[in-house]
Amino acid sequence: CVGGNIVLLIQAFRKKFIIPEFDAFVTKIDQIYDTVQKNHDGHVAVYIPHLAKFSPDLWGVSLCTVDGQRHSVGESKQPFCLQSCVKPLEYAVAIHEAGTEKVHRYVGMEPSGLKFNKLYLDEEGGYKGEPLLYCRGVS
Repeated sequence: CVGGNIVLLIQAFRKKFIIPEFDAFVTKIDQIYDTVQKNHDGHVAVYIPHLAKFSPDLWGVSLCTVDGQRHSVGESKQPFCLQSCVKPLEYAVAIHEAGTEKVHRYVGMEPSGLKFNKLYLDEEGGYKGEPLLYCRGVS
């Protein structure tokens, strides 16, 4: 069980993590969590059926650093629908798998100025605007 985690364990014992003062970092995350949890403005997006099922009282934060440090607070075990939260991940996977040049042949890097849900293709049949908008780019 230790074999696969030996590098992580060595880093832990030597305090050589990406965030060396992780306890202080987590304290700040918890303070932010507590502050934001008090905000009850806004509403659940009822126009998206899957999101309409969720309670607005659910609130959680979970994080994992690139070197394996983890922390969770609140309702972090509650499954949820990613919706637009997944777009930066999709973009990163596309860049990793196909490379920046190939991805940006089809998907641009600049805002288009169009509404978030406007369908649009350029003269060549591609889309060259913001990759993280609702119905475009990598989504």
